[in-house]
Amino acid sequence: MEICISIAAKTSEYAVGPITNQISYIFKHEGKVESLKIGVEKLKDARERVRHLIEEAKRRGEEIEQDVEKWLTQVNKKLSDQDQEEDADKAKNKCLIGLCPNLKTRYQLSKRAEKESESIVELLNEAEKFNSVSVSYRPAPQEITSTYVKGFEDFESRRHVFDGVMEALKDSSVNVVGLYGLGGVGKTTLARHVAGQAKEKNLFDTVVMAFVTQNAETAEIQQQIGDRLGLEFDAKTISVRADRLRERLKKENKVLVILDDLWARLDLEAVGIPCGGEHVGCKILLTSRDLNVLSMMDSRNNFPVGVLEEKEAWNLFNKIAGDSVTENPDVYSTAIDVAKKCAGLPIAIVTVARALRNKGLFQWRDALQQLRTPSSRNFTGIPAPIYSAIELSYSHLESQELKSTFLLCSLLCADTPISDLVKYGVGLGLFQGINTIEEARDRAYSLVNQLKSSCLLIDSFFEDIFSVHDVVRDVALSIAFREQHGFSLRNEVAPKDWPPMDMLNNCIFMSLSHNHFIELPEDLECPQLQFFYICNVFPTLKLRDNFFTGMRKLEVLDLTGVCFSSLPWSVSLLANVRTLCLDRSSFENIAIVGELKTIEILSLRECDIKQLPREIGQLSRLRMLDLGYNPRLKLIPSGVFSSLSGLEELCLESSFTEWDIEGNASLVELKRLSRLTSLDVHIRNVQIVPMKLFSEKLKRYQILIGDMWYWSSQRKTSRTLKLKLNSSFHLDHEIKTLLKKTEDLYLDEVEDIKNVLHELDAEGFPQLKYLHVQNSPTMEHIINSVEWVPCKAFPILESLSLRNMINFEKICHGEIVAESFSRLKIIKVAHCDRLNNFFSLSTARKIFQLQEIEVTYCKNITEIVAEEREGNIEDNEALFCQLRYLSLGCLSNFLHFCSREEKLLTSEHGRSQSTIDTRSKERTLFDEKVLVEDVFPNLEKLDLFSINVEKIWHMCCFPANCSTVQNLTTFIVSGCGNLKCLLSSSMVQSLVQLKMLEITDCKMMEEVVVAEEEKVSKMIFPKLETLLLRDLPKLTRFCSESLIEFSSLSELFLENCPCLKVLVSGFPGAGTAIKKEERKNNSKENIYTVVPTLFDEKVALPMLKRLSIYGMASLEKIWHDQLYLDSLCKLNYFSLGSCEKLLNVFPFSMLERLQGLETLVIFKCDSLEEIFESQGLCARESCAAKATQSTEIEAITKLAFPQVRSLGLTKLPKLKSFYPRLHSTEWPLLERMGVVECDKVEIFASEYPSPKEIQGKTQFEFPIQQPLFWVNKVTFPSLEELTLVRKEKVKEIWQGQVPAEYFRKLKVLVLRGLPKQSATLLCRFFRSLKSLEKLDVGDASFDKIFQCEGLAGEEKHAWTFHCLAELMLFRLPELMHLWEEGFQPGPIFQKLRTIKVMECDKLKCLAPSSASFQNLITLEVSKCHGFLNLVTHSTAKSLMQLTRMSVTDCKMIENIVACVGEETKDAIAFTQLKYLELNCLPNLECFCLESCDLVFPSLEQLIVMQCPNMKIFSKGGLSTPKLQKVQVAEDEAKGHTEGSHNTTVQQLFKEQNFKAY
Repeated sequence: MEICISIAAKTSEYAVGPITNQISYIFKHEGKVESLKIGVEKLKDARERVRHLIEEAKRRGEEIEQDVEKWLTQVNKKLSDQDQEEDADKAKNKCLIGLCPNLKTRYQLSKRAEKESESIVELLNEAEKFNSVSVSYRPAPQEITSTYVKGFEDFESRRHVFDGVMEALKDSSVNVVGLYGLGGVGKTTLARHVAGQAKEKNLFDTVVMAFVTQNAETAEIQQQIGDRLGLEFDAKTISVRADRLRERLKKENKVLVILDDLWARLDLEAVGIPCGGEHVGCKILLTSRDLNVLSMMDSRNNFPVGVLEEKEAWNLFNKIAGDSVTENPDVYSTAIDVAKKCAGLPIAIVTVARALRNKGLFQWRDALQQLRTPSSRNFTGIPAPIYSAIELSYSHLESQELKSTFLLCSLLCADTPISDLVKYGVGLGLFQGINTIEEARDRAYSLVNQLKSSCLLIDSFFEDIFSVHDVVRDVALSIAFREQHGFSLRNEVAPKDWPPMDMLNNCIFMSLSHNHFIELPEDLECPQLQFFYICNVFPTLKLRDNFFTGMRKLEVLDLTGVCFSSLPWSVSLLANVRTLCLDRSSFENIAIVGELKTIEILSLRECDIKQLPREIGQLSRLRMLDLGYNPRLKLIPSGVFSSLSGLEELCLESSFTEWDIEGNASLVELKRLSRLTSLDVHIRNVQIVPMKLFSEKLKRYQILIGDMWYWSSQRKTSRTLKLKLNSSFHLDHEIKTLLKKTEDLYLDEVEDIKNVLHELDAEGFPQLKYLHVQNSPTMEHIINSVEWVPCKAFPILESLSLRNMINFEKICHGEIVAESFSRLKIIKVAHCDRLNNFFSLSTARKIFQLQEIEVTYCKNITEIVAEEREGNIEDNEALFCQLRYLSLGCLSNFLHFCSREEKLLTSEHGRSQSTIDTRSKERTLFDEKVLVEDVFPNLEKLDLFSINVEKIWHMCCFPANCSTVQNLTTFIVSGCGNLKCLLSSSMVQSLVQLKMLEITDCKMMEEVVVAEEEKVSKMIFPKLETLLLRDLPKLTRFCSESLIEFSSLSELFLENCPCLKVLVSGFPGAGTAIKKEERKNNSKENIYTVVPTLFDEKVALPMLKRLSIYGMASLEKIWHDQLYLDSLCKLNYFSLGSCEKLLNVFPFSMLERLQGLETLVIFKCDSLEEIFESQGLCARESCAAKATQSTEIEAITKLAFPQVRSLGLTKLPKLKSFYPRLHSTEWPLLERMGVVECDKVEIFASEYPSPKEIQGKTQFEFPIQQPLFWVNKVTFPSLEELTLVRKEKVKEIWQGQVPAEYFRKLKVLVLRGLPKQSATLLCRFFRSLKSLEKLDVGDASFDKIFQCEGLAGEEKHAWTFHCLAELMLFRLPELMHLWEEGFQPGPIFQKLRTIKVMECDKLKCLAPSSASFQNLITLEVSKCHGFLNLVTHSTAKSLMQLTRMSVTDCKMIENIVACVGEETKDAIAFTQLKYLELNCLPNLECFCLESCDLVFPSLEQLIVMQCPNMKIFSKGGLSTPKLQKVQVAEDEAKGHTEGSHNTTVQQLFKEQNFKAY
C-alpha cells in the first residue's frame, strides 16, 4: 500500500511540475518580458564596449580576431530581430479592444522571452572574455617580393652584380654579402630586388630589412627587424632585446637580414643578429657607400654598384620624362644632352626627368644650361636630393686631410694620375707628418683608395689613375667654394665673366679645365691664392706677362697644355711656389724657372723639349724632377744633375738617353744623388754603365740597360729592371742588389749563363713577381737542382715568360724545394725549339697555383708533363687544380698533354707487363687518366691551334660529369688538320658551363659531335652562347640522329663550310620539297625534289639573336617549313652571303618569327631571285593555285618588319623582287638601307599598277615587274641613311617621281653608278631633303650636281641645305660645275664640315669667290686636273675652322689661294689648321701667289712632295709657331728639318733645296 502511495505521489509530482511551469508562462509574463528588456540593454552596452575595443585596435593597425567579428555579427542580428519582434508583440498583446488579456499570446511571448534571455546571457558571458583576452592581433609583416620593389629596372649592367649576390647567398660557406656604391646609385633598390627574388625562389623562409642610416640607434634597428618578424619588445634594455631578437631569428630555418646604408661598423651581437656558426641559416646582406665599412663587417663577398651605361640611362630617363620627349624633335635632342649630364646616376636621372616631365622646350633648355654650369656659390643646377646625398658622404669622411684631398681631386681633370696628386699634395703641404716624396706617394695612394672605397672617387682605365663622377664633381665644387673658397671653370666655350673682386681676394684654389677661350684677364688679384691649375685644350690661350703679379702666395702652379715662347716674367715673383708643372706645354725658353728657389717639384712631361735649361741646376731645393715622355730631349747640360743634391725622384721615362756624350750629362752624376729613392732611366750603351751606379736606397725604379728595350705602356710594379746581359756588361754588387729587390725582371741576350737561379741570384729572387727571358742562346734551365744545391726559389713569382731560347731544355732540371714557384700563376713559352716538356709530374704537383699555360711555336715539344722513369708514383694529389686557361699552338711534334699512361699501368698492377707504345697509337691530347682523375677541374678556356693530334679526348671512356670539362666556358680549336670530330655524344652532358665554341680551319673535320653506339635522343648545350664553324671544307653536319637544343645560344656563325647542308642529319624526311622545272620532249615538267634544310624541327634555337651564314656553296634551303617551337623568334641580326645555290632566303611562314629582326644583310648570292618565297609554293603550290585559280587579285599582301633598323642588299645580280606577289612593306624603324649592284630590279616606285593592268589576274599570274619597294609615307618613315649603287648604268633607280617627303628624315645619301638621265630627277629629289647631312655622289656622268631646273627667281637663291655637313664627289669625269653657271649658292653650305673631291677631271673650281665655308674642317682634293687654283682669297679667309687640307695629284694647279679681281690682300689666318699636304702637284708654284701674310698658329705637320716648281711657300709673311718639320719624302724619317719656332717655312725650303721626288 505504501508502495502504491509513493508511486502515486511521484506520478503526481512529475505530472503537476510541467503543468505548473507551463501555467507560469501565463502568470509571469511581465517578469519574463522585463527580464528580456534588461538583457537587451546589457547586450547593447556590451556591443558598444566591444566596438570601442575594435576601433582602438584598428587605429593601432591591428587585425580583429575572427571570433570577435563573429560575436559582433551575432549581436547585431540578435538586436535587430529583437526590435522587430517587440513591435509585433505590441500589436498582439491585447484582445477585445484591450479589455481582456489573450492568454495564448501571453503564453507564446513569455516563452520566447525566456528563450531569448538565455541566448543573450550566453552572448554577455562571451563578451566578458573580451575584457581579459585581446580582441585583436598584430598582422604579420608584409613579405618582400620582387613586385614590392617600386622603380626597379632590370638593367643589363646590373645583372652581373645581381647574379653575383644571388650566387653568394646560395653558397653555404658565405655568411655576409655586401653591396657598395655612390649615394643614389641604386643600392637599396637592388637590395630589395635581391630580397624579393630570394624569397620567391625559396632561398629563404623569411626576409627582413632594416635601414641603418648614419645616426641609427641599436634599439631602432632592433625595432625595425622585430616589427618585420612580428616580435614585440617588452624590455627596454638593449641587451635583453638583443637576446629576444636572437632567439626569434633562430626559430627561422633560413632567414636573410638586410642592413641597408651602413656608415660604420655595426655590432651584430649587440643588435641580436646571429651569424656564422651561431645560426648557419641566417645570412646578412649589407649596403654601404664605403667599402671599408663592409670590410670591417667581415664581408669578403662585396659587389660594386656603378652608374648606368649610356643606353640604359637614356631608356630610364625617357621612360620617366614621358612621351613628349620623343614627340618633339627639338625637345628630344635637348633631352639627350640633359640625360648625359646626369652621367648615369639613377637618382639624378629620376629626379631631373620627373621634374621636366611634360615641360616645354624653354624649360628643357634652361635645365640643360643649369646642369652644364652649376653654380658654385649654391647648388643651383644640382637637384637637392643628389646634393644632400653626396654632401653626406663628404661630411662622413673621417679626417680633414681626406676631405681636403677629395676637394682637390674635384678641381682636376678627368682621369688624373695619382702621381699628379702627389705633386700637388707636397706643394700644398696637404699630407700630414710626411718627410719624403716616397712617403707622400704612399699617403696619396692610401687617401685615393679610401675615397674610392667611399665611392667619391671612381676607377679609371689604369690602376694608378682616378676619376670623379661628373655629378659628384659638381657637388664637390660647390662645397669647395663654400669651405675653401675654390673657384673652377670647366668646359666653357667662350670667355666668362670672372668672379667679383671680393671673391677673388679670398680665393685659395682656382682651376680652369678644358675651356675653349683664347685669353685670360691681363692680371688677377688673388692675394690668398695657393693653387692655380690650367688644363688647356685651346692652343692659342695667352698668358700676359703680369698675369701672376697678384698671386704672391701661390704654392702650386700647373700650366698643362699651354703654348708660349717663354714663361711670363711675373712667374719670378712667386716666392712661395713649391710645385711647378708644365706638362704637355710648348715653350722655347723657361730659364726663368731657375729663379724660383723654393721649387721642390718640377714636372715637364710631354713637353717635346730638346734641351733642358742649365738654370734648372740652380734649384737647390728640388726633390722631384719629371722629364718623362720627351723623346726629342737630346741635351741635358753637364753638371745639372749633380747640382740637384736634394733630388729624391728623377723620371726620364721615354725621354733622354744621350748619356756621356760631349757636353751632356754623365751617368756618374747620378751616383752623387745620395737621396735618390726613385729613378726611371734608359741606358742604351751598356759599356758606359759605371760601377756602383745604383744606390741601395732605390725603392722605386724602372731601369732599362741595353739598346733594344721599350718602355712598358702600363707599370705593373714599383721596381722594374730590364737588362741586356751580353759580354759587354758585368754584374756588380749594386746590380745584384737590384736583382734581389726587383719585382719585374726582363733579361735579353743572356750570355754564358745556363740557369737563371744560381748564376744570377743564389738567394732565389725573393721579391720577383714577373720574369721574362728572351734571346738567350746559352740558357738551358731556370732552376738546375741537379748540379746546384736546391734552395727556395721564386717564392712569390706569378708570371714566367720564355721566348726565343734555342737551347732551353727545361724549366726545372731536378726536384724543386716545396715553396719554389708556389705562387706561379702564368707560364708563357714560345720559340724554344729544344724544349721537350715543361716539367715532371712530381714538379707539376708542387706548382698548385698555376692558372694559365700558353705554349706556342716550340718544334720539338711532345708533352707538357712527363713522368720520370724511376721512383714511385703517387696519384692521390690533384693536378693543376687551379688551371683556368690552356693554350697550345703551332707544336708540330706534340703528342699528348701528359705521358703518364705507361707508368701508371705498371703502378696499378705492381708488376711489369706489356704496355702500350703511345707513339704508335692515335695522337690523343688527353688520355683516359686525365679524364677519370681530378686533372684541371677548374679549366675555363681551352685554346688549341695548329697541333697534329688526331683526337682531343679518349671518347670511348669519357665519364659522365667529367670534372676536366665541367667548368669549361670557352673552347677554341683552329688549324688542327687531323681532327675528324671534336666531341662524342656522351661528352655533351659534361659541358654544362660551355659558353663559346669555335672551330676553324680544320681540313678533315666531318662532324662536331660523333654518335656513339648507345644512341642519345636529345643533346643539350645549356649555356652555350656563341658557336662558330668556319673554314671546314669536309664538314657535313653538326651531329646526327638526335634532337639538339641550344638553350642559351645567342650567336651562330656558319662560314665557308661548302659541304654543310644540314645541322642534324639522319632523320627521314629531313628536308623540304621544292619545285624544279625540267624539259622533256620540248615540254616543261614540274618535278618536286626533297632538298635538305639547314634548320628544321630537330634544332632548337629559342634564344638565337645573331645568325651569320657565309660561303655555303651546297646550301639550297635554309629553313624548313616546320621549325622547333619558339626557335628563331628572338633573331635580331641575320647576315647571308656567298651562297650560290639559294633561290630565295625566307619562306613566307618565317615572317612571324622575324618580328624582332633589327639587321638584315644579304650579299653575293648569285642565284638569288627573291628575298621571301611566295606563300603556298613548294609542295602546297598546286593546291593553293587551284584554290585561287578563279580569284582575281583583291588584296595586297603586307610584309611588316617592325624592328628592322638596318637593311643591306649587295651584289645580287638575279634579284627580281622582295616578294613575288603584289605586296607592300613597312619598315617603321629602318634607319640605314643600302642596295648595291642589284641591277636587275628597279628599287623604288610610288604607285601600284592600275586596275586595268591587274584586272582578271590572280596573284600567281601577276604580270608586271615589281620594284624592290613600293614606297608611300609609311614605308620608310625613319630612314636616315640611304646608299644606292648601280654597276650597270641602264635601269633607273626608281619608277617615275618618288616624292622626297617619303624620305623626310634622310640624313645620309650615297649615290653611285646612276645613268645620266637621272641627274634632273636626282637633283629634284635631294634638294627637298631638309635633314640631309651627307651627300656622296660618284661613278656617274653628271656635268653638274646642283641644278636649278624647276626653280625660279628668288627660289633659286633661297635654296639651302640647312644641315649638310659632308660633301663627297668621286669619279665624275664629266663634272664641270657643282651648280649651274650664274647661280650664287649664298648660305647653301653654311654648315659644311667636310669636302672631298676625287677624280673629277673637268671640275674647274670648288666655289665662286663669294662662297663661305666658315665651318669647314676637312678639305681634300685629289686627281682633279681642271683646277688652276683651289680657293679665292675671300673664301680662304672664311676657313677659320679648317684643321686638315690635302691637295694631291692635280696636274694643272698653280697655287692654292688666288686673288680674283680687286680682292684685298690682307692677311689670311688658318687658325685651326694642323695638317697640310701638297703632293704630286707638278705646276704648283706657291701656296699663295699674292704678297699677303699667312698665319698658321696650329700647324704641326706639313708635307710637300713632288712639287718641282715650288720655290717658295708664299710671297708674303709667314707664321708657323708650332711647326717643327717639313716632310719632303715618302720615308718620314728622310728629309726632315728641325728648326725653332722662329724659323720660317721659306727658310726650311731654302735649307732643303727641294727636289722633285
